[in-house]
Amino acid sequence: MDRTAAYDLLVSMPPPLHCAKAKSDSDFANAYIDEKAKMLKQAFATAKGLMKKEGHFVLLFSTVGEVLGINRKDIVKQLCEEHGLKIAKETRKVRKNYEFLPPDFAEAVGGAEAVLFDIQHK
Repeated sequence: MDRTAAYDLLVSMPPPLHCAKAKSDSDFANAYIDEKAKMLKQAFATAKGLMKKEGHFVLLFSTVGEVLGINRKDIVKQLCEEHGLKIAKETRKVRKNYEFLPPDFAEAVGGAEAVLFDIQHK
């Protein structure tokens, strides 16, 4: 990516859990962890600098961290405010099939949503 150019569209899908890395060597466990939301915060800082004035930063975000009580509920809104951005559109979809997860974890995250944010400059 050319960091001197401006882009019409940027897309990010950061890991959903903002907590310490798992005490596991499992790539699966750590793939879902964004320690202290560092990657999410960096995505916003990068998008702010690379987006054209009329550009879009599309963020695919999971609320699983909110459901588990790990993440702040307003973190996307907060990061928008910090970076002079706004949520232009928000689309939510509740996942109903968690067959790929261990049963106890699937039960704990029931009701988590996938959220698609269209973020633009203010």
